[in-house]
Amino acid sequence: MSTFLGQISEIPGISVDRFNGANLESSAFFLSHCHSDHMKGLDSSFFRHLIESDKYLYCSPISKAFLMGIIFGLPEDRIREIELSIPKIIRYTVLEGEASVVTSLTVSTSPTGHCPGSVMFIFTKDEKSILYSGDFRINPKDLPKLNPLNHKIDGKNQAKKFNTIYLDTTFLSLDFLSFPSRLESCEVICDAVRKWLDSNSKNVVIIECSALYGSEHLFMEMFRLLNLKIHVKDKIYSNYMRISELAKCITLDGRDSRIHACTFKWFGQKNLTCRSDVNYENILTIVPSVLRWKGKNTSCVSEYDTRNTQRLYVCYSAHSSYEELRAFVDYFKPDKIVPCVCPSESTTEFHQLLSELMSYQMKLDVSDQVSESFNLEPPFKRVFKKPFVSKYFADDDNENDEL
Repeated sequence: MSTFLGQISEIPGISVDRFNGANLESSAFFLSHCHSDHMKGLDSSFFRHLIESDKYLYCSPISKAFLMGIIFGLPEDRIREIELSIPKIIRYTVLEGEASVVTSLTVSTSPTGHCPGSVMFIFTKDEKSILYSGDFRINPKDLPKLNPLNHKIDGKNQAKKFNTIYLDTTFLSLDFLSFPSRLESCEVICDAVRKWLDSNSKNVVIIECSALYGSEHLFMEMFRLLNLKIHVKDKIYSNYMRISELAKCITLDGRDSRIHACTFKWFGQKNLTCRSDVNYENILTIVPSVLRWKGKNTSCVSEYDTRNTQRLYVCYSAHSSYEELRAFVDYFKPDKIVPCVCPSESTTEFHQLLSELMSYQMKLDVSDQVSESFNLEPPFKRVFKKPFVSKYFADDDNENDEL
């Protein structure tokens, strides 16, 4: 759950993934992806503000497609797309004393592997280079392949130098030391699905998703490995159909698939709403889960519920593990890190882990960008207030019930 307040201190006048409060004074806005903790304040009143003040929101083409399907009456001309790997010069105004001055920065995007349309932002201005990671899950071996994050030296990609990285620290914890790759998790899920469906022609599978959005990569991999469409909820079907890679993987007809992600949290109902002909004993429920593996050995990718052998939990994450975060930071070696997810507890341990991320001397910037949901008190004690989570865009690491 992001606690980032939205403003990039090195580049006044822009806001990222926060669209309320002091951020409304910014002149250019950026959205990394469509999950609720990165969309606070992003509603119809915000877009009226953009029209009245002649400002723009920048995001990936897929994120724009999602927004167009969710927010009624959204002014399309106020959302400008940034294509992957193509630098874009953005002009905006900043206040210098009482005067408004037009300035510019260069922005590039790189994929994050988190969800469809999710991107990192590389901001370059006045010889400063800032990386805002957004939420991400990238195999460290793939970092040299991402051209926007590298530059060529002697024909080979070398990591760019960033003054600051605003980092997704969702799982910066020794309780989440390592995760199986998402491909490995998907293969485990598909193997269980295949065996269950083959064992009885009446059998079906429920994929229990913790939120409406966030499982898209899983759906695409399941379709690729099983060649079976997934029945999804009505309210997300039209948005998914806007994305060609997803459109071929899903169906709105419950009788057209034996794999269902059409339910809300599954608490042992005796049948499927879309398939009254299916009995409870013919249902296998699979739960892509991360928090269940907190502090556990994740080499065991899956486990059945001890009280219900028709309920399978699989370790699946769209955020980087602690070891992946270490590799990411070590690859770029920034001068400074700003954590974008600060915990409500164990703050001393969190600071220690931030310090231990690197083998070189670095600066840490924590207190400037802590959400209003967290109040710092000496010695760095945090007081937690449960944040609001939209049922439409809740991130997949929370495992909250849908409302």
